[in-house]
Amino acid sequence: MNTVARLPLTIWMLLGGMPPPLSLPPLPEDPVMAQVAPAECLWYMSWAGSAEASGTSKNQTEQLLAEEEIQHFAGELERTILLTIRQQTRGREDTVAAAEIPTLIKAALVRPAALFVRDFAVGEHGPDLHGGMIVSAGERAAEIKQSIARLEELAPPNAIKTAGPWHRLQPPGPGAPVFEWGWKGTYLIFGIGAGSADGIVERFSDKPPQWLTGLRKQLVVERPAMVQYLNAKAIIAIAASANKGGRGFDQILSALGIGNLNYFASVSGLEGTGCVTKSQLSFDGPMTGIFDLAGGLPLAAKDLASVPQDATIAFVARIDLDKVYRGALAIADRIQPGARAPVEQIVGQMEQSLGVKLSDDLLQSLGDSWAVYSSPSEGGLLVTGLTAIAPVRDAEKLRKAEEKLLTVAHHALDQPHAEVSGGAPFAGQRGGVSISETKFRSHTIHYLTFIGGGAPIAPAWCITDKELIVSLSPQTIKAHLSRPAGSKSLADVPKVKSHLMADENVKMLSYVDTAPVARMVYPMAQMLYTAAASEAQRHGMNIDAAIFPSAAAILPHLRPAVTTVRAAKSGVLMVSESTLPTGLSPLLLTAVSLYAVRAPRMASPPAAPAAIFFPGAARQAQSIHNLKQIGLAMHGFHDTTNKLPAADGADKNGKPTLSWRVQILPWVEENALYNEFHRDEPWDSEHNKKLIPRMPRTFTAPGSDVAKQFKTVYLTPRAADTMFPAGKQISLTDVTDGTSNTIMVVEASDDRAVIWTKPDDYDVDYLKPMAGLIGLRDNCFLAAMGDGSVRPIRDKMSKETLKALFTRAGGEVISDPNF
Repeated sequence: MNTVARLPLTIWMLLGGMPPPLSLPPLPEDPVMAQVAPAECLWYMSWAGSAEASGTSKNQTEQLLAEEEIQHFAGELERTILLTIRQQTRGREDTVAAAEIPTLIKAALVRPAALFVRDFAVGEHGPDLHGGMIVSAGERAAEIKQSIARLEELAPPNAIKTAGPWHRLQPPGPGAPVFEWGWKGTYLIFGIGAGSADGIVERFSDKPPQWLTGLRKQLVVERPAMVQYLNAKAIIAIAASANKGGRGFDQILSALGIGNLNYFASVSGLEGTGCVTKSQLSFDGPMTGIFDLAGGLPLAAKDLASVPQDATIAFVARIDLDKVYRGALAIADRIQPGARAPVEQIVGQMEQSLGVKLSDDLLQSLGDSWAVYSSPSEGGLLVTGLTAIAPVRDAEKLRKAEEKLLTVAHHALDQPHAEVSGGAPFAGQRGGVSISETKFRSHTIHYLTFIGGGAPIAPAWCITDKELIVSLSPQTIKAHLSRPAGSKSLADVPKVKSHLMADENVKMLSYVDTAPVARMVYPMAQMLYTAAASEAQRHGMNIDAAIFPSAAAILPHLRPAVTTVRAAKSGVLMVSESTLPTGLSPLLLTAVSLYAVRAPRMASPPAAPAAIFFPGAARQAQSIHNLKQIGLAMHGFHDTTNKLPAADGADKNGKPTLSWRVQILPWVEENALYNEFHRDEPWDSEHNKKLIPRMPRTFTAPGSDVAKQFKTVYLTPRAADTMFPAGKQISLTDVTDGTSNTIMVVEASDDRAVIWTKPDDYDVDYLKPMAGLIGLRDNCFLAAMGDGSVRPIRDKMSKETLKALFTRAGGEVISDPNF
């Protein structure tokens, strides 16, 4: 069996962070999966099961899955994760569950299966739910039966009863649904609610229900892999029934346009050279409320003319902002009569003070087709080159509105309204924002300069006679304005052109040129995987960095991804085509976006794969990274001053002023913030108090509930013989016990948290040295050692060992097995 096809759900979540693209490449459909679907159904999902991927297929997605490196990577990763789960189990129950549950998950994913909820109601004793699942086990039936039998042995005596062909479990508590399971031939049947399992068997010879037949005729895919259906109309009716007497529930549904919803359905699989997902949102009657805000004419090639042909990402949509604004007010007024009046009053007051009418001067001056793109020929590296374009209906009116808004903005910033180049007059300011402008080919480009913050962007805009251009930098706008007339656009890309020609009702279109995106992403993905593998080994998972697939195994198979949203007879139809399984193309773009945004400082390591299985591991990995950054900053401070930072910053009279965390800000890339502190004043002075809300992310412990109060649990241990004695600065040469054996910073529990600028920390009690440290992590606390390494300190560690780790020159020998 194809190794990729055998991937458990957890591996796909690890790699993609989203539900798996099940059954690729798909097996031929099993008709039973459609036959057992109930005539009345709230939710239904089926998948075809996974076939062996063929490298000779014309389909690029199947070729990608068949690559030997992809197969090896998936198989090794799966094997390592399952082995780790079993190694972490304790006791017979956990061991059996760790061995058998993955077997059942794999069987459910690689074989044809269907899952559904027939009905749901809230009764007197709780929810009343009826549903079920069926899996065509095929040749794996014996293996699955054995796994289920071993799991059944874990149940309490007499908890599982036999009722005809079914095993039955009735959980304790009033209203709890009955669970039934058993076999019909090689089909595993699982029912929720009395009679559900019998109902599945009775429908074996039935024809598929009308709702399923109808949606399959509307959403045709060559090689279907997954079918999903959500009966929105029935679910809304259940919600309305449960909210009887609820104030305005029907009114809210009607105003939002949700009351007209009929169903949502999607079919995904392989078609042509890649993956395809076709989804439909169906309505009973016209689309109203929020579903009618976009509207407008279908997109045409001219609406894509502003997007260059080499764009790596692009989004084009028909959006009339004035219609959206007025429609939102109308919806609010329908939900709560009179709700629009205070909004209009506030807008009116703003318009009066600004001298600009929101609707008349701004929104109506813009056209109704918007495009957002990033192009390498215009200097864009994915998100760094994002540019938004809107057609202009009345350039003169829009420029007059811009002039008035600029006058108000310059006055608010206490900045002369005059042409400025590069924000030079403001270079000496300690911080803030300036608005500058520059001339380029008879056009005026305005842009923002963030002074002193080290911001990597300078948001800019330009109004021409035909367009409003908005970008993250003035250079990108210059490149857009320099494009020769008649240049080819996104509409000339064959895959996009075919979509526009195939359907005249396209209202939105997104495009990702996956191959060049992947070429940019791959080096970073390789580094992130290597870092993840290293971090995973810290958690006992032996993941090999060498198994990550090479670019040569991936890139040749990638083709552009195109998604369109179009008007259909009964609602909205969305069609998404790509080489990567649905969802992974946007994921690829997101990964690069996050990297690009965080590029000025070292990116945090990704959560270890163990985070999927062990609660809190992802947060712990992030906290370890924070502590490592703090440790590096401590050493940076020491390299500069030959001393560690003082336990509390003190003025000339020895009075505490600011914490060590403020002192190391330049070494955690927060030099601008450091310069804003009045370092000769206490932490709670009138000036310094204003900077407390700007606590750097490095001092925010993941999982800490007090971080929103600008408190940190990263504290130095305080005692006369620690690395941070009160009123004294020491050097690393004073740590004669060895820096690797001496704790420098601890991650304490929330009840010991302090405001990050306050010169307050963890006072060590050698009678109870663990007090106040356990809380954020399972059975341990994290500690940054004097050499910059970070270690989890287990709660089983002896009091004597922990005391020895706190002291810098005690001469103790560390031999505790928990260290």
